[in-house]
Amino acid sequence: MRKLVGFFAIILMIITPVHFHASAEETPSEVTDEFMTKTKPLKGNQQEQSINEDAVENREMIIQGNVDLSEFHSLGLELVETTDLSSSNTTLYTFKIPNELDYENTLLKVKELNGVENAEPNYKVEMSATPNDYYYSNQWYIPALDFPKSWNSFSFRNEVKVAVLDTGVSKGHEDLKGKVLNGYDFVNNDSDPADDHGHGTSVAGTIAAISNNRTGIAGINQNVKIIPVKVSDREGHSTVENQIKGIHYAIEQGADIINMSYGSYYYSDIENEALWEAFEQGITLIGAAGNDTSREPMYPATYLPVISVAATDQSKALAYFSNRGEWIDLAAPGEDMYSLHSEGGYSVVSGTSFSAPVVAGMASLLLSERPDLTPREVEWLLELGANGSWKKDYGYGIPNMYKTLTTSLPVEEEVSGTTEGAFDIGYYEYHSEKMNFPYDYDVYVFHVDSNTDVDINLTGMSNELDLSIDIEKLEGSTLEMVDYIDEYGLGKAESYSFLASPGTYYVIISDYHNRWSSTPYQLSVISTNQNVPLVSPTATVPSGKYTQPFEVKLSSTSNKRIVYTLDGSTPSSVNGLSYVNSIPIYESTTIKAAVVSGTATSDVSTFTYELNDMLIPNITLPVDHDHPSARVIIRRDGLGLYRKNSDNTFTYYRGLTKGEQLKVFGVSGHYYNVGGEYYVRHQEGKTIAYIGRALIKEPTPLYDPNGNVYRMLQKGEAIKVYSYNDQKYEVGGGYTIKADKKSFYLMGYVKPKKDIVLYAPNGARHSTLKKGNLYYVKSIGNGKVDLGNGYYVVDRKEDFYFIKN
Repeated sequence: MRKLVGFFAIILMIITPVHFHASAEETPSEVTDEFMTKTKPLKGNQQEQSINEDAVENREMIIQGNVDLSEFHSLGLELVETTDLSSSNTTLYTFKIPNELDYENTLLKVKELNGVENAEPNYKVEMSATPNDYYYSNQWYIPALDFPKSWNSFSFRNEVKVAVLDTGVSKGHEDLKGKVLNGYDFVNNDSDPADDHGHGTSVAGTIAAISNNRTGIAGINQNVKIIPVKVSDREGHSTVENQIKGIHYAIEQGADIINMSYGSYYYSDIENEALWEAFEQGITLIGAAGNDTSREPMYPATYLPVISVAATDQSKALAYFSNRGEWIDLAAPGEDMYSLHSEGGYSVVSGTSFSAPVVAGMASLLLSERPDLTPREVEWLLELGANGSWKKDYGYGIPNMYKTLTTSLPVEEEVSGTTEGAFDIGYYEYHSEKMNFPYDYDVYVFHVDSNTDVDINLTGMSNELDLSIDIEKLEGSTLEMVDYIDEYGLGKAESYSFLASPGTYYVIISDYHNRWSSTPYQLSVISTNQNVPLVSPTATVPSGKYTQPFEVKLSSTSNKRIVYTLDGSTPSSVNGLSYVNSIPIYESTTIKAAVVSGTATSDVSTFTYELNDMLIPNITLPVDHDHPSARVIIRRDGLGLYRKNSDNTFTYYRGLTKGEQLKVFGVSGHYYNVGGEYYVRHQEGKTIAYIGRALIKEPTPLYDPNGNVYRMLQKGEAIKVYSYNDQKYEVGGGYTIKADKKSFYLMGYVKPKKDIVLYAPNGARHSTLKKGNLYYVKSIGNGKVDLGNGYYVVDRKEDFYFIKN
């Protein structure tokens, strides 16, 4: 994360909006919590994370529950603080783990103690802002989002409270007088949440700065009060512990909205639970997506009840710094934003930190005009007021304030979200429906009188949605889960077959990200007792040896589900993947396939394919180190990033766009390993890998494919290298550079985390590399990082960052 430094630019400007009175029609929508899921099956980096102790505050852990402190003292832990979380009837404890104890093992022991509900590292959290100190002449986002038209058309009579969890707020700023309520400082544990950094005041000013005072800037809502909750220190640093305390404090103070312009890449069960508590109390939650140009989920923005906000520039394009991905809900202006300076005056700022309060301000206007809206309805209206359809990286897009205010909530859907109103899919067998609004759960029911084969198919959904099937059986007065199906990603069909015993069953359809779409899906539930023969599947490609990747299609004359495996196990009604689309073969693979109906299974068909491994010329793949060896360049849109599963199948993770570059750690078959379990398929003409750069030290010729001089390369140029030998570098398209003293092969850089020793080729200590500087890397191997001419540092991850060029 980038750390916030100071804001310096100052400007005065006058905005004098005029208010007229109007009414807005409201159509309330009832949403049930019966099937609301606070924690869904984890994906991506939400999976079990190894603990990064460098990211933990002072070796601390936080614990939620009601515990016997003597048990913790017997483990050698030091109690730092206890906080009563009155809104959840539990206590938050902070303990320090002494240096002599293993952090991870101690945390595992603590999780087993009586009274512990959750225990996790107290991770550091950073602000989501990028400061900019040059002057700017206008609040461009005010007219761009139709705020003046909205101010002139509605009365906004109801006061709204927005809790700003941040570095505090400068209550005495001339543009915030009378707008800031009493708050609390969880950094210094006192009732004076003064801003000693600047970030929080800028965030608060975006929402609430006074207009019509002929000075400064105009905030988005003039009938709003700010609850200042200081959770970050003068350096912009915070901890998950402080965030949790701040959330519970905001609940207790009656906040209508919580703005969170901070984040980290570490998931917290306790923080997630606190946010759900706020959501269920009717608080709308807004989170900044972060400024690392990353697709990794940022927390708290990614938690399901939080509206995650990416940043855009004046052209409505995604800001260059903004995080992005499938977890984004909305986008909003975040570049060159005029706001308040904590020491008085005004500053130009950029970052998703300022996109989030734009959306928080919009939400506050909605609640000021329509105070009975729930958090779900606020999110829905903002999304309807944007593009009305979800796109990766932008979410539903940039809301227009006037459109949002003048949009009525759609009418109630046909399929209920409760068991009492469940749609009888057993009678109709087929139904088409939409995910109509955020947190929509569609509940279907069917009844079985005798042992029956049941086939459930979910198809036709929009590429905006990742729909899942939850099957429950009514046992007495309670529901018991039969299975949860979410094998595929966005826009992909899901299916399930099983032998149902007599009883009543419910099928619950929902979206993984709790999104909605105007495109309907189709659900079919077909029951049959027919004893028909099951014919084994056939494949479009016979077993054999192949040199290029291909796809295999399976089929059977039986009109039943085909199940297959790729890990050598036997497919059956309870094991394997449902065949939906053709199976890509990018490495040596054995497919075992069978037709299933209920518990009955056909004979197993086996197809074996041997595929030559892909070669990247002159790359030595990592053997004794785990640093990246190359970068793969995506040359066409539409390619995918995949996660490899334990059964050797690949799950689509996200789409890749033309121009993206990913680090390559190795090659498996025709897949580039781009870190951990993640892979990119090599496709001729669509992907290409380069292994380093030739750094030009003196003017030297670039030769064309015929060996003629194409042009002279100048000192300082760094040319991508796709392969090389002792004589030349291949730099693409048949062009070459001589490998001599006029150029230097550059694999990447090391950036020391501390001062480290540079060794001479004979192993003698030569000098010291300084912390924070960048040094060229020629090669890595045998426990050494070669910086050129045999000079090296020892390959220890705790000593340096390796930066692949």
